[in-house]
Amino acid sequence: EPPIAGSQEGGLRGVTEPVALAVGFATALEEATARCAGGEDPIAAVRNDLLERLLALKGTALLGPSPSESPGRLPHHIALAMADSQGRPLPGRDLVRALARRGWAVSSGSACRSGSSAGTSPMLEAMGFDPAAAGSGLRISLGSWHTPADLEPLAADLAEARQEVEEQG
Repeated sequence: EPPIAGSQEGGLRGVTEPVALAVGFATALEEATARCAGGEDPIAAVRNDLLERLLALKGTALLGPSPSESPGRLPHHIALAMADSQGRPLPGRDLVRALARRGWAVSSGSACRSGSSAGTSPMLEAMGFDPAAAGSGLRISLGSWHTPADLEPLAADLAEARQEVEEQG
């Protein structure tokens, strides 16, 4: 008895295999494997360069260990907490909107909470951050196509967005 009954092949299977999707996944896996064959994913160097410039901004703090403290951290991910000039947490959602107006696609929470009206991150609260700080998170995800030149304007744009949000606050 097939696990999913159906009419294909005289009742032997109930689905049509998505061959194009399987081939696409296999190709993506080959490319990722080749990209990482020399050790660390090359996007980690791009992340580290961007992270250095972002952490130089006043009011910016890295959430979690630095890449040097945790070499196994995700190579394409940066999680920050943002504060105003007085050290008070800034609303991450407001920063996301300000950066979107400048052409950047970032997030203030986890992807699984997309569309949620909650202003805080349950994950950051579980890590011991108070609700205001848990709402100040900013998540930046990088792709293998990003280059340092692509990301060069982000630090200046984040500084402008931070100032804008602080002035509106």
